[in-house]
Parts: sequence; C-alpha cells; structure tokens
Amino acid sequence: MRRVTQVISGALAMALLLACDGGKELLGKGAAAEAQGSFPEAAAQYRAVCEQRSAFCPGATKQAERLKLKEASAALEQGRYKQAKAALDAALASSDAGVKRGAEALRTSPELEKGLIWEEALAAPNQDEALARIEAVAEAGVAVSIPAKAWLGQHRPQILLGRVKAACKPGGAGSCVEAGRAIARLHPASPEDVEAQQLVAADYARAYPQIVKADSLLAQWALVCDRVETCFARKEEERTHGPHLYDDCKDEVYAAGKKKEGEGDAANKNEGDDAEVTPTVDFIKKEWAARLAEIHDAFFVKRLEARWALAEKDCVHDPESPAKPAKLK
Repeated sequence: MRRVTQVISGALAMALLLACDGGKELLGKGAAAEAQGSFPEAAAQYRAVCEQRSAFCPGATKQAERLKLKEASAALEQGRYKQAKAALDAALASSDAGVKRGAEALRTSPELEKGLIWEEALAAPNQDEALARIEAVAEAGVAVSIPAKAWLGQHRPQILLGRVKAACKPGGAGSCVEAGRAIARLHPASPEDVEAQQLVAADYARAYPQIVKADSLLAQWALVCDRVETCFARKEEERTHGPHLYDDCKDEVYAAGKKKEGEGDAANKNEGDDAEVTPTVDFIKKEWAARLAEIHDAFFVKRLEARWALAEKDCVHDPESPAKPAKLK
C-alpha cells in the first residue's frame, strides 16, 4: 500500500511540475507559428523551450529538426535556393532518420542544383562570363528555367553585341564573323543584331584585301612544294642524292629564290608575276605571317592555315574567290 502511495505521489508531483513548466506554452506557440509558415518564429520558440530546461525540450528539439526540412522545401518553392541549401545542410545533421532522408533527396534535386547556379550567375560581376551558365539553366527544363529564359531575352542581345564589338574592333580578339553569326542565330533582326551585322561587314571590308593577298601567297607556297618534289624526282633518277634526299632538296629550293631589291611587295600585288620576281621562301613566310596578323579574325585565319598545310604537304592550291565586300562590288 505504501508503494502504491509513493507512485501516486510521484505521478502527482510530475503532473504538477509539467503544469508549471512554461515550456509547454512555448512549444504550443512554436507549433502555431510553424502552422502559419513563420519558420523563424517557430524555431525561436522551440529554442526557448530548451533554454528554460523544460521537460518538453526533447519534443521541441524534434520539432525544430523537422522544421528545417519544411523551411528548405518552402525556400525551394519560392526560388530562394541558397536559403534552401542552408536549411538542408542543417537538416542533414538531424538525429531523425526521416528528416535526413528527406534532406538528402532534396539536396540532390535538379531544381536545387540549377537554382544555385542561377543565383550564383546572377550575382556574378561579369555577366558575359556568366552567360553560358544561365543558358544551361534555361535549357534544363526545371522551374528556374522560366526566369532564366526571360533573363536571356532581356540581357543576352546586349552581351552578344558587346562580343561583336570586342572582336570586330582593330586588333580585336576572337572572331568577328563568328560573333556576328551567334547573335544572328539567337536574336535575328533585333536592333542589336542589325548593329552587329554592320560591324561585321565593315571588318570584312578591312580584311578582304589581306585575304586576297594571302591566297596569292598560297599559290607561291604550292609552287615551292612542287619544286621540292621535282628536285626529289630528279635526284632519284640521277642517283646523285645522299642519305637525306628530301631535306637536301628543301635546302636547295629554299635557297634558290631571288627577289629583286625593292620589288617584294610587287611580287605579292601582281599575281602570276613569278617570271620576273621569284620571292625567297623566307620572304613568303614573312609576308604570310604579316597577312594573317592583318586579318586576325580566327574564322579566316584557321581556314588559311589549313590551306597552307595542304599546299606544303601535297603542293595543292585551289584558288578561292572570296566575295567582295558590299561597298567594293
């Protein structure tokens, strides 16, 4: 009987203690704030429960851990991706296995991955450098792709026009032609595209004479190759060659060219004038490098370099007639 009385007394004491425990009220306030979506307020109330060393602290701690998962889901839906990641990182440290599983699933979602890229790209000081990342987000097919596409429509034309201006200016880097094609493909007939194509046309008019000169140099370089091959065949037939026949022929041909003093430029201006003036190989190479430097647009330079390699390897020169710039027609 005495034992029963002690148990009843202990239960009554605990009931009285809980009744006087202010943590219960705080826990209720936290739950109400959570239900209303006021997550920071709810978290503050749950923390206060444990700060008071309340008997309700274990329950408040469990609610606070679950709250992080709810906070992350809400932030993700509202497009606040960095905030969502911070909440998920906290949820991953939870002692609740269910909360951890939910956090892991959200942490690897494409929506969060692309959203974080989107927020980082938007904050980048150089929007030109961020453009490729925003384009990738726009093509991802997630919710954040919608604002990314809207951003591209508003900002990309100016960025691409800036690239055209940088490439088409004197000594510009990259390719004026390719920059112009990019804006024409993505934003055809836009005001920025119209301005860009005018810049591309002006730069082509500048490069055109140098492209024509480069083509004449290719003809001379193919002739050099042919002379080396002729020397090779002759020496083999005469059986007068040493162990390094091809190199010997190159040395012979490369040293044979003669250029009349002061007529080097004329040799390049007057195509087919090789009978009067035979430039040296060094002169051809020097002129070639100068012409490519003048052209400097990678679109033309790469093609010319490929044709030079073909002329050197197979003695081939297929003349090309580049279209005349509009103002020269």
